[in-house]
Amino acid sequence: MTKKFKKTSWYDFQAGDIGLRKGHVWMLESVKKGSDNPKGVYTYEATTDGTGDKAKSYYRSWDDAQSYTPYTIKE
Repeated sequence: MTKKFKKTSWYDFQAGDIGLRKGHVWMLESVKKGSDNPKGVYTYEATTDGTGDKAKSYYRSWDDAQSYTPYTIKE
């Protein structure tokens, strides 16, 4: 992934960027805004739960999202 993506900041994070940590990656769909700060993120993620779906939309809390490193595509 790091051959095609470069680190970015959470401030510049936008739809289509990815959250990456060892063993897992997700793509940002949108940020759920709170009154003063982000409350969480909606993501697209691959699934291995046996349902046959290839990807699903998930919600992650902002604290959980912060356990990943934000990346954006290299231009």
